[in-house]
Amino acid sequence: MRCALANEPQKPLQENGDWYTPKDENLVLLELEAGNVIIELAPFFAPSHVQHFREQVQHGNYDQIDFYRVIEGFVAQAGAEGAEGAEGAEGAEPLSAEFERSQDNNAEWLLVQHPALLAQSDGYLNNFAAARDDTKEWLVHCPGSLAMARSNDPNSASNHFYVVLGHAPRHLDRNMTIFGRVIKGMEHLQTLPRGNLEAGGVIPSSEPRGSIKKAQLFSMIDSQKRPIIRIQKTTGAAYTKRLTEARARNNEFFIYKGNGALDICYYPPRVEMTLPEAKQQEEKPQ
Repeated sequence: MRCALANEPQKPLQENGDWYTPKDENLVLLELEAGNVIIELAPFFAPSHVQHFREQVQHGNYDQIDFYRVIEGFVAQAGAEGAEGAEGAEGAEPLSAEFERSQDNNAEWLLVQHPALLAQSDGYLNNFAAARDDTKEWLVHCPGSLAMARSNDPNSASNHFYVVLGHAPRHLDRNMTIFGRVIKGMEHLQTLPRGNLEAGGVIPSSEPRGSIKKAQLFSMIDSQKRPIIRIQKTTGAAYTKRLTEARARNNEFFIYKGNGALDICYYPPRVEMTLPEAKQQEEKPQ
C-alpha cells in the first residue's frame, strides 16, 4: 500500500482495466489512537450485514467503543459497551446468517487453486478472497477479513464484529458472516493490547484497551477531506501477471521454486491512496 506524501503533486486516480474505485458508501474509516483503519465492505455478498453495519456506523454506535477481546495471531473483536456477548447492543435485531450463497455467474471470479486445501476451489470473488464447491461460494478468513461475531445461534449476530489479525483461521469459513476487509491500517490494529488466552482473550475493563475514537462511512466525510482510494482488480492483467510470477518464482534468490500452488490470503489486491488537496494543506508543516 502506498500513502502519498502531503507535499507530492497529486493526480486523480483513474479507474481502468487494472484498478477500480470503491463507492464511498462501501468504505469505512475507523479512527484509532494509533492511526486510521480503512475497511471495504462487501454488499454483493452479505447485503444485510453490510446495511446493518452502515446503520450502526451512521448512528454512532461504534464511536468510543473498545476492542475488548484481542487474541494474538487470531482476531480483534469490538462491540457496543454493555453488550459484550455476541448478541450485540440492546435493542438491535439479530441478523440472518449470510455464510454462503449460490454461485453467481455474473460475479467476477478468478480461479487460483483447484483443488484447494480447504475447499474445492480457491480464488477471488469480486476482488475478495473466496472459495467454491460445486454449487456454493463464500468469502474466506484471511488477515484483515471483517466478520460479525455471534453466539451458538447462527442467526444471532447484531453488533459485535471482529477483524482477523494473524494467520487465516479458515476453520471459521462458512460458519461466520464475512462482510468486508481491511484495506489500509492493519499495522494500527496490530498495536492493540492483547487479552489473556485463559480468559478467551477478553481484556478486563480495568485494564488498558484499544478503542475506536470514531467510525465514519466515507460518504459521511467532507469530500474535500476524505482520502481517494483505488484497488487493484484481481481480474486485471497486472494482477494476473503478479500471480503468474508468484507461481514460477523465477527470481534467482529462489533455490526451491515451489510447486506452483498459491495461498490466496498471501496475495491481497494492492491499494493506492492519495489525499485531496484540502487534506494535504492541513498536513503541511506550519
